[in-house]
Amino acid sequence: MRTLFLHIIILASPFLIHSQVRLNDLEAQRRRAQDFLYKQQYKVDFFQDSTNALFNVWESIICVKALSTDMTSSQYKTNGSLNKVYSWLKANCNSNGLICHNDKCKSSYCLETSALFLELQSKFEPEISQKIQLELIDSLQKNNGSWDVVNPDVQFDLDYPSVTAFLLNLNFNLNREFEGKEKAYDFLIHHLNPIDFWGSSWEYYGSPSYAIWQALPALSHEKSCQKTVDSLAQKICALQLENGSWDFQKIRSIHCISVELETAFILNALIRLNKKDLLPTIEKGIVYLQKQQNSQGAWNGGYFPIPNQRYKKEEYLVCSAIIYETFTLYLKLVENE
Repeated sequence: MRTLFLHIIILASPFLIHSQVRLNDLEAQRRRAQDFLYKQQYKVDFFQDSTNALFNVWESIICVKALSTDMTSSQYKTNGSLNKVYSWLKANCNSNGLICHNDKCKSSYCLETSALFLELQSKFEPEISQKIQLELIDSLQKNNGSWDVVNPDVQFDLDYPSVTAFLLNLNFNLNREFEGKEKAYDFLIHHLNPIDFWGSSWEYYGSPSYAIWQALPALSHEKSCQKTVDSLAQKICALQLENGSWDFQKIRSIHCISVELETAFILNALIRLNKKDLLPTIEKGIVYLQKQQNSQGAWNGGYFPIPNQRYKKEEYLVCSAIIYETFTLYLKLVENE
């Protein structure tokens, strides 16, 4: 209700400004992005890139998660549009209640996709027990504290650090303790490097920003990691370009994600730290993204970096959804000042 009240004030106050950001303009752009996302529901039941359905389950989860960011608990039951997508997602779970990144690998699962789905499930159906799924995930943790992604289409970097971060965030969001928690945090800390954080891998969007998106908030949930989080946040802020963006690509080609998506990953992570001293950096990035929104209300996400000239997978849907979520989280952050 407080968020809704803020949005009403924003729309009624054309000169309301928070530091670098005109809040009324941001809210109007957020609404345009919301309209765009809802229009991407394919046959009403799910979301997918209109040019390639390679990640339709993953994209559906990302879109539902974004569009439900400012929903109340009762709205999870009453939003018919998103409930249709959630029902489609449930139908794509395997016998263990886990889910893969597209509807073609239904018998298998991807732990990153499953982590986000289980978080959604806890909100759409809080009465359902997730004991079987969570204990199965616990059992898959390796001795070094990490998890393999399991995704049948991933052939390299199976234990890329983002996988462990997704699962740490899942357990935190479910307010759940588990035996291997300390080992998982140790894995993330020990796999940091002084050059590009947790590195990059083409099967995980080909950018360090992807692991940062999940790993930085995951570390922020653990008291013993706070100094590391502060140090990483400072380093990330120092890498922001003059125009407000982040660009980790040494060479830009058609086979890489866009500056907008890299910036969205970073801003989303920084906002989730809930640190007011980061607001100047965050707002500079938001202003950059505001300038990049197209006439449809979307953002260019570039391409998933598949190293094969025959395949092209656009990322405008994931990019637009994460930016929409980021704008919503920012409005919540400044509302609470």
